[in-house]
Amino acid sequence: MACVLHFSIVTFSTVGYGNIIPDGLGSYIISASQILIGILFIATLTSVTIKKILK
Repeated sequence: MACVLHFSIVTFSTVGYGNIIPDGLGSYIISASQILIGILFIATLTSVTIKKILK
């Protein structure tokens, strides 16, 4: 379970892998969706923060 949590945190933060990689089509689909969600989250957070600073 700790390995799955580590994999998700690394994927969401878009840091990259290194010590573990997805294995199989299902894992690649899940990791790709986590990457997209992580990027969208960071972009949204940045946008909201900049808008608040500029007001």
